[in-house]
Amino acid sequence: MQRLHQGFTLLEVLVAMGVFVASLLLMNLLMTNLQLNTKSKNTISVNQAGQEYLERITNVWRNTDRYGILDASTTSAKYTAPPLSVSGYTWEVTACAADTTSFTTCTAAAAVQPSGPSVNLNTAKVVLLTVEYKKTSSSPASGQTFKATMGVARP
Repeated sequence: MQRLHQGFTLLEVLVAMGVFVASLLLMNLLMTNLQLNTKSKNTISVNQAGQEYLERITNVWRNTDRYGILDASTTSAKYTAPPLSVSGYTWEVTACAADTTSFTTCTAAAAVQPSGPSVNLNTAKVVLLTVEYKKTSSSPASGQTFKATMGVARP
């Protein structure tokens, strides 16, 4: 039997549409997964940089002569270098003498780096040291921050 009309059957068109839709869904899934991987990588980088800084300062402050001295400026790093730079983030370090009854509040005004002068809190029994990374305004999802605080006792 000879066909009078050339073209695709309804079944062929439906199968082609199904394959096209399935490929679109897979591409969407792949793109979403790539975006999540990038976001996770950035989050891990910031967490590692903050943790590394707190550990480095804690190790420096084990020496009683260096305890409580904080100079996170990029020009003078006699005892403590600044936190690691992370692309798309700015950092800020705060140090203050802690209230020894609560260990969560400061008894004196906090010193902020890098904008403020170097700090010497060597008479404090406990120093609250906070490192905070803030996303820059030009980065996607600006406003996200990473903040880690550690109480360091006088050796």
